[in-house]
Amino acid sequence: MHTIATFWIGPRLRDFEHCCMRSWLAMGHPVKFFSYEPVANVPPGVELCDAERILPRRVLFDEAPELDKKPFTRANIFRLAMLRRGEGVWCDSDYCMFRPLPAFTDILVGREQNGKLCNAILWLPPEHEILPAVLDAFQARSVPPWSYAKTRWQLALVSLSGRTRKLSDYPKHQWGRHVLEYTVAKYGLEDQVKDYKAFYYPVIYDDTLFKPMDYQSIMADPEVYGLHVFYKTPKAFAAAGPGSFVGWLKATYGDTLEPEI
Repeated sequence: MHTIATFWIGPRLRDFEHCCMRSWLAMGHPVKFFSYEPVANVPPGVELCDAERILPRRVLFDEAPELDKKPFTRANIFRLAMLRRGEGVWCDSDYCMFRPLPAFTDILVGREQNGKLCNAILWLPPEHEILPAVLDAFQARSVPPWSYAKTRWQLALVSLSGRTRKLSDYPKHQWGRHVLEYTVAKYGLEDQVKDYKAFYYPVIYDDTLFKPMDYQSIMADPEVYGLHVFYKTPKAFAAAGPGSFVGWLKATYGDTLEPEI
């Protein structure tokens, strides 16, 4: 059974993510949880790991303070550094699993409903050449080959102005989706990309899962391995009741939740 690894920034894991991680354990996957500081409310059975051994904190924080407004970029870079170390399959902490991860060979990645690649669930071989290339480009603030034409033009203007490039000059998906698009195309991995149903079923994009619904038919579909939930708030989680998918999630995995102090 593949090990799942994830990363968290902040002093406390939210209740929704706590329940999601318990679903990974319930499916038989060992789980590694990386952070730079102690985190409250991590589920029992999860292995706590020091993020420093994957990527020095200074690289993501001290040398990139502009990313305080783009924390997703920190997660994008950390997941690729983690994959390079061979720590396991990356899963975003807001992914609820009700079937073990599907089989894969050269890559594990899926499409969202709109056809775009998403890195919420991701694996690449540790020896894949794209991994050090991304990390080197990130630290050098260079213009890597997966940059869109518009990005190249904008970065060229920065250089012409004489200003040092900042990470805030790059688009949102520069170190995530754009890398994956380039990798899948260059290395001929298109046939290994999972259909949107695998991880990104249409109900994840709004508050549908927090309301009464027929979620059993989704869970019974063998093509659906879990749900990566984009819409989520602590208030909606607390209010979700019987008959909703999140109500089921709380009833199934919420018995180890700890009250906030």
